[in-house]
Amino acid sequence: MKISVIIPTFNRGNLIGDTLQSILNQTYPNWECIVVDDGSTDNTNQVVNSFIAKDARFSFYKRPENRLKGANACRNFGFEKSKGDIINWLDSDDLFASNHFEIHLEQHKSNEVDCVVSKAKTFELNPEETSGFWSNIIPKNEPWKDMICGVISWATPTVTWKRNSLESKPFCEKLQSSQEWFFHTSMLLNNVSFKTIDINTIFVRRHEERIGKSESPQKFLSRFSSRLTIYKSLKSDKKLNNHLEFHLFRVMLNTLKKSAFHGYLSNVFLMSFPLLRYGINSIYWKPLYRAILFGTPVYFIFKKGETFFKLEEHV
Repeated sequence: MKISVIIPTFNRGNLIGDTLQSILNQTYPNWECIVVDDGSTDNTNQVVNSFIAKDARFSFYKRPENRLKGANACRNFGFEKSKGDIINWLDSDDLFASNHFEIHLEQHKSNEVDCVVSKAKTFELNPEETSGFWSNIIPKNEPWKDMICGVISWATPTVTWKRNSLESKPFCEKLQSSQEWFFHTSMLLNNVSFKTIDINTIFVRRHEERIGKSESPQKFLSRFSSRLTIYKSLKSDKKLNNHLEFHLFRVMLNTLKKSAFHGYLSNVFLMSFPLLRYGINSIYWKPLYRAILFGTPVYFIFKKGETFFKLEEHV
């Protein structure tokens, strides 16, 4: 079985060399690595090309100009170029353990599942000095519910997928944030089969320039819209309950609060209207309306009023 590793990158010349070396160090040899650049202006090109010169299993593409800027478009484009039976997306600042491919393939061969999920540890400078696990990966209840409620979280590189379990464009290209959560939640809602393994095979680098660290109006909107899309889907399928509503509204309210704090007026309007629309029929309508009608203007002007945004779960 051939593994395709797909790496979106943007200005990671100082880090991507370590990432590519972790692929070169794999004990399983039948792989290809596709790096898709999102318009880097540093020396990323030179670093990637130095690995291509060493090993033909590496390839390098530029995101086509007719595709939206962002990691998701790069991930999808790399998937289109890939030829592997197993697909593994990796961020350009993270690392594989040397036996990552070997361990995952063993599970794919012995289990008839769509994907295999292993654990990840986090680090800052030295992967041998880890700062803890990324998150819990093993569901306690229904997996999609646990993903929505934050009981589990799967880091994108920890999941290897059978090619035929994926759509032609697996990642939502409009999202600039929460793409990992949205992708995995959507896949679990579609009843994908999976196997979790209690072994660490990924090292996630913590640093200030990590994609999820930055805050922008577009990223706040993505975080909001990812939850709203899942909310509407669950409501349409009659799978929504008070517990799920609480967790989805809580994230949406928090994102609205942050947008108000940063003065993103357009975001405030775009987020308020769907919350008012769907909130009116919810058990949480009072705190939602309080936050939107009173909390948002106070927070927007005075940067105060945390209590307006508090949402307590109805058990």
